[in-house]
Amino acid sequence: MTLQDQAPTRRSRFQDTSLGHMTRRDALKRTAALGLGAPAFAGLLFARSAHSTAAVPARQEGSPVRGGSVRVGVAGSAGGFDPALNTTMEEIYALEHIFSSLVRTTPDMALEPDLALAWESNETGDRWTFTLRDDVTFHDGAEFTAEDVLATIDYHLNPETASLFRTNIAMIDRVEATSSTEVVFRLSYPFGEFPEQLAHYQARIMPAAKIGQMATDPVGTGPYRLEAYVPGERTVLRRYDGYFDLEGQAFLDEIQYLAIPEEATKVAALTSGGIELANEFQPTSLPLLESSPAVTATEIVSGSHQPIVMDVTRAPFDDARVRAALKLCVDREGVVAVALQGHGVPAADQVVPPTDPMYGDVPIPAQNLDRARKLLDEAGYPDGIDLTLHATPGRPGIMETALTFKDMALGAGVRVELVSHPVDVYWAEVWKHEPFLVSNWIGRPTADMMLSTVYMCGASNTESNWCNEEFDARIMAARSALDAEERRQLLADAQHILSEDGPVIVPYFRSYITAFSNRLQGFRAHPLRYLDLRRAWLDG
Repeated sequence: MTLQDQAPTRRSRFQDTSLGHMTRRDALKRTAALGLGAPAFAGLLFARSAHSTAAVPARQEGSPVRGGSVRVGVAGSAGGFDPALNTTMEEIYALEHIFSSLVRTTPDMALEPDLALAWESNETGDRWTFTLRDDVTFHDGAEFTAEDVLATIDYHLNPETASLFRTNIAMIDRVEATSSTEVVFRLSYPFGEFPEQLAHYQARIMPAAKIGQMATDPVGTGPYRLEAYVPGERTVLRRYDGYFDLEGQAFLDEIQYLAIPEEATKVAALTSGGIELANEFQPTSLPLLESSPAVTATEIVSGSHQPIVMDVTRAPFDDARVRAALKLCVDREGVVAVALQGHGVPAADQVVPPTDPMYGDVPIPAQNLDRARKLLDEAGYPDGIDLTLHATPGRPGIMETALTFKDMALGAGVRVELVSHPVDVYWAEVWKHEPFLVSNWIGRPTADMMLSTVYMCGASNTESNWCNEEFDARIMAARSALDAEERRQLLADAQHILSEDGPVIVPYFRSYITAFSNRLQGFRAHPLRYLDLRRAWLDG
């Protein structure tokens, strides 16, 4: 069974940015006037977004031109370059080009070869064989072989590494190099979506001889190598002239990631020609972007979401009644209208979007302030509760969600103090440290990956320390199910458990809005929010 033939069946919805926009006042008026239930509102939003089921095409006029430098405006800067410890988008952007993986996820959410030319499983799905390229070198000139794959997997699985990817590949019992160009993964149980795990952004292949040096001296096999790094200012990549596919990729000489945390500054830089691409924009910036004749803006309905996280090991969030009360404070349609200006769809406190084939069709909870007050009373807070919520303006949607939740929760006697942090400080010192915060997640290639990475017991990326054995059992059973419908039902059960008992308020799945100069050709917006410039070039 070869997954190259099956992979293109997983897709997401795409569209251009011909959507309308609303001010906060307009959104509030619309929220009050909607009078729609959650299914009707979701249908309205999908009607606006389902113009096409194919990926937004790359801008392409003529043949690729080699040369030039692309400047990319991003909110912050990378904190390091070790793929095992990669957490921020700024790191993902750079590592996407410095390293290669065995397989990659395309903008159509299909698998394509990278360092692996082909892959297949045995009939039971617990042994996977990957055939590797034999014409690849690392940036230091060392030859890439199967031993580098083994070393990379061992590095992630070693508990001392503290790899955030360890949970995703915990099913690997052992991996063997049967030749310099073939590796065999033997799994502890069948896993029909194992290749998709290896397309994750942390699954970058590192050189066996230097695997412990990646944080400050990243050496990959990707089309670009690290040229310069100034924390808080810029990260510069230069083309690696030994890359194995220079004819089809790596047309740009240089990629510069420039830290531009202010939204208005980023808009001005793009529309004036100071940068060629920006990672993400607020919906409120769309009018300015769309009015610029030199800029193309795109919007993708994605699995991106920004959960309000509660650490269940710390009071008052260790009480399930408090968590349930806070969920009941939220008007999902209202959050989409106000925080996202309508650029998203309501969600039901679980993390698999409606565009995913494994979506569980979980009902969208209705706001119920009376029930929320009663639950708080039962939990010992008859006069309401005071909470401190942490957020950052460094990711579009986070601060708006926090402010909207604060307004809505007051009606149930939940008094929220909102604390804002700079984006770099937020991920280094607040995320996973404070018990009540707004997080930021891009989608994942599979539903299993998103559910297991964050919410299984002892998950490497847990933000809440939540553990539910029934939830874990559904995930594990789904992994062994080779029938797609059986797997979907098991994952649907897991989504229902997360929605009802879980430690997060997930009010929406949001659209991904990015924009780029019309000079930039061959670039495609990615539903996983990657900024993939491998096949991009500059026109003029």
